[in-house]
Amino acid sequence: MPTLYRENLFIIMETIRNQIYMVYKQVFNKWNFQTTHVNKLHKTAIECLGQDVGDSGYGDEVDCAISVNNVNFRAFNDFIGGDISTTRMYLALLGNKKWIEVSKPLAGDVVISPTQGKRTGHVGIFSYGDSILSNNSETGLFDAHWRLDAWKKYYGKKGLPTYYFRRISV
Repeated sequence: MPTLYRENLFIIMETIRNQIYMVYKQVFNKWNFQTTHVNKLHKTAIECLGQDVGDSGYGDEVDCAISVNNVNFRAFNDFIGGDISTTRMYLALLGNKKWIEVSKPLAGDVVISPTQGKRTGHVGIFSYGDSILSNNSETGLFDAHWRLDAWKKYYGKKGLPTYYFRRISV
């Protein structure tokens, strides 16, 4: 196959993939439905409750991103990205076509308020009853110690926005 033909084919395929991704974003934001991938992430997060699923080596107070990465790894055998940083995890979510930002969270969506400067953020996995499953900085265990309204109020007072991401592919 000639090189020019392969390069053009790659460009066409990437363009189609991007257009499909944009359609997904529009559909998910309009109708807000779950995917089987989100259900799997939520189920895995529930299975991790009460466990120490994140050990960055820097202390329990910074293990939220590692914990969510490890839960995602248990569910899909890959990491979201971002290491221990909520800021880098947010950028990884934005740049990963397996995830789309949604306007209203459902069980299994990632909830993230990325750190900005010295204002520390947090990340977790949305669950039923508006609860959020995440690393508890006091115990080092993955648990349901946040509710969405309290999260938004707390991180909003710090000037940190809250974003929601849904996994749409494996």
